[in-house]
Amino acid sequence: METQRHAPPSTVTDDGRACSCSTSSTSCASNTDPSQIASDPEILFRSLAGEWRARRTIRHLGSKSKGVDGIFGGTASFYLRAPTADEPEEGMQEYLYHEHGTFTTSTGASFPAQMKYIYRYHPMSRRISVWRVKPGASVAPPNAGEVENWFHDIILTTSSELQGSAWFTDYRRAGDCIFKGSEHLCVRDLYKPFYKFCFGGDELVEFGIGYEVSGPGKDYTSEAWFMRPPANGLSPQM
Repeated sequence: METQRHAPPSTVTDDGRACSCSTSSTSCASNTDPSQIASDPEILFRSLAGEWRARRTIRHLGSKSKGVDGIFGGTASFYLRAPTADEPEEGMQEYLYHEHGTFTTSTGASFPAQMKYIYRYHPMSRRISVWRVKPGASVAPPNAGEVENWFHDIILTTSSELQGSAWFTDYRRAGDCIFKGSEHLCVRDLYKPFYKFCFGGDELVEFGIGYEVSGPGKDYTSEAWFMRPPANGLSPQM
């Protein structure tokens, strides 16, 4: 399946830098007041299409957390497909997100890893929703998978309150945006998502997704960074 490499034009701020922001709390590294930034979640959604190089770091923070620290490295793809909602609203768009690669633990052990999500753009409410995929999707084709349940939303806002400033500190560039997504309670575990999008000219060139997870048996952070693969096929420096 051929996927889109380049993003469509993004919104340009008053100082000439491209930036697109959305969700419940936003702040942009720009001289422009965030409230003056004209942002469009549909453009942001479309700009995700195609292939990315992904690197994710997992850090457990407390003794109650039973997981393993480590780093995932691999490829992530957003496959555009027909909406699979039972009654999709007019104009809805949908991606099947698929990542695959290698997870290396802090002790040096490594093993193959993959994950899938579904992303939807809802034109009536101008929001992006993220959904978990049913078990068994890992053995299906890369662009196949069915919704299991809702995970969280990304909602357009122009709030000037900075949230998540401690996230993605290793990745900074002019015109970037960092913001918070809607929180999600999964049984007894609370997921707090954070995002960062970096535009260069009219293209989304880098972005990050982070989660702060807490619960009776969980206390960890997951921080992933995504970059477009270079034209020469060599791995980008991350």
